[in-house]
Amino acid sequence: MGKYSWSGIPEKFKWCATDASGLKTFFVNKPSMDDRYCEWFTRDEDYHVYMGGGSYTGHWEHSLEERPKLN
Repeated sequence: MGKYSWSGIPEKFKWCATDASGLKTFFVNKPSMDDRYCEWFTRDEDYHVYMGGGSYTGHWEHSLEERPKLN
């Protein structure tokens, strides 16, 4: 079981992370960690912020997850 539910998330999103404030974001490309602002970012403009339940509850720096591969 992963950190996030990927159900209903479009296939183009391959990464998910939660920042220090609890905001969960799905990214097309692997994001980088910004320690100064305690968040994840990417240079892409293609991302989706999801403010639903089931957010990661651990430390934000350990929240990054790649979309599980289907067999």
